[in-house]
This record gives sequence, C-alpha cells and structure tokens, in this order.
Amino acid sequence: MPSIQHILPLAQLANDDLSVMKAIVEISQLKNNLSTAIKKLESCQLALCHSVKSLQLKGLLDSYQEKILKYNEEVAKNSNKIDSNDSLVYLHKTPEVLKDEILFDKIGENWYESSLTMSQILDKKNIWYFHFIQPNQYYPTERVYSPKEKVFITENHPYAIGVRKGYPVLFSKINSLQEAKVNIFNTVNIFDGEQEIVYRDACCHYNMVGQTILEKYIANSIQTIMEKKNKN
Repeated sequence: MPSIQHILPLAQLANDDLSVMKAIVEISQLKNNLSTAIKKLESCQLALCHSVKSLQLKGLLDSYQEKILKYNEEVAKNSNKIDSNDSLVYLHKTPEVLKDEILFDKIGENWYESSLTMSQILDKKNIWYFHFIQPNQYYPTERVYSPKEKVFITENHPYAIGVRKGYPVLFSKINSLQEAKVNIFNTVNIFDGEQEIVYRDACCHYNMVGQTILEKYIANSIQTIMEKKNKN
C-alpha cells in the first residue's frame, strides 16, 4: 500500500465534480427501476399488459443507456485530474522506474513511518494500536501445501514478486518498531501446523479455517498485551 488499484478509484472519486456524482445516483435508481419493471413484465398474463410493460421497459433501458454514456463522458473529462496540481487529491509519480532494491527500501520506510506515526497519534489519545503482518502463500514458510491448496499458488501471479521481495524488508523493520513501543506482530507462520486448506484464492485471502486461525491469534495477542499493560 498504497495499492494503485485501490487508491486510484478513490482519488478519482474525490476529484469528480457533482455531475459525476449525480450520474452515479441516477444510474443506481434506474437499475432499481429496471429490475422492478422486468419483474412486472414477467408477471403479465394479458397481451395488453405485456405491451404496456414492454414499452415502459424500453423507455427505462433507453434512459439507462443514455445515463451510462453521460457518466462515461464525465469520467473521461475528470480522468486526467489525478496528475494535475489542481486536483483535490494529487498522486506524485516518480520520474523513472526505480530498481527493486531502491523501490522496496522506499516502500519499507514508508510502511515503517506510517505504522509508527499511527501508533504515536493513537497513544496520545489513549487508544490502543496493533499491527499484524498477515500470512501469504507467496512468502515461503514451513507450511506444506496439499495438491488441492496448491491451485491457489500461481507462480507468475503479479503479487508474488512483491511479497517475496517486500516481506523481508518489512521484517527488517519489526525490531525498530517494537523498540518504539509499537504493538506489531509477525503472523506469517501461524498456518504452518494446519493440515486443512486455509486459502480461498490466488491473491491472499483466507477461507473460514484460515480466517478463524488468524482471528484467534489476533485476539490472544491483544489480550496478552492488555493484561500485561494492566499489571504494570
């Protein structure tokens, strides 16, 4: 993070003017109206009813297509704002592609500073902060994957390189964060002893088994820290 596929749509939304927001609302309303009209058409038993409802449905479809075209035009007009200094949200781009060793070092430093800053801000407000580095199938541990689970490991997956090269950089920052009194935990090994499948896709997401294991680890870790704090 920041992942471009997540932050770019949000940034574009922040930069959109009211015409785009209005178009989104109108499209949503028309979708609901279309759904209702289709159900009414399907329930018609008389030819007259079918003819009337068909005309109404055609009118809604025409309006829907018109709103979609209008929305696309407005989005196209606003798409270039993300690189403009006049935009509400501006994403600074580096002038060149960085080498991996420089890139991941910058990512790790940004990650470290972000976690430290959040922890310090919340600490001043007497709010607990906890940070967990989650397991990922593209970072090798002692876990043995069954043939059924191996389908969730794609060798050329776009996230694989980032995880394998990025995770070690994150791990190198853990001691410094802990010395700064940040409650940070490395959970990458918590699935190693589990025999059942824990992943549900080739990205990083867990099924109910994996989710439960992670939830229990997080809950126990938080409880341990809070009990230790209360004793002091």
